[in-house]
Amino acid sequence: MDCALALAKQGHPIQSVCLALGVARSNVCERLTRPEDWHDKRKQTNRNPEADALLVEAIRGVIAESPMYCYRSVARQINGARDEQGLGAVNHKRIYRVMKAHGLLRSRGGKHGAAPAAHRG
Repeated sequence: MDCALALAKQGHPIQSVCLALGVARSNVCERLTRPEDWHDKRKQTNRNPEADALLVEAIRGVIAESPMYCYRSVARQINGARDEQGLGAVNHKRIYRVMKAHGLLRSRGGKHGAAPAAHRG
């Protein structure tokens, strides 16, 4: 892709360059029109470490109360408590990410995870 951009900037026809290098012409045209200070915002995160630290404390409190837990039950208990306090709910995927980052997820057990349910059909 970088070769195609360099050749196009030197004045070579975009269609010929793309055909010879096997890259999409639309992608080369798009990248040529981008400003120099452009960066991919899909990689940008809006995570707040202080809020995650508070969430970890809440998660550890829930885990201390019951030895059998999963991230979904932890999310239900945390969101129930937050609802009583008049606070917004925390997404269960965020709770999973925080639990995984801090090593708080339970192991699934066994060599291949949880045993499959018996078929009763």
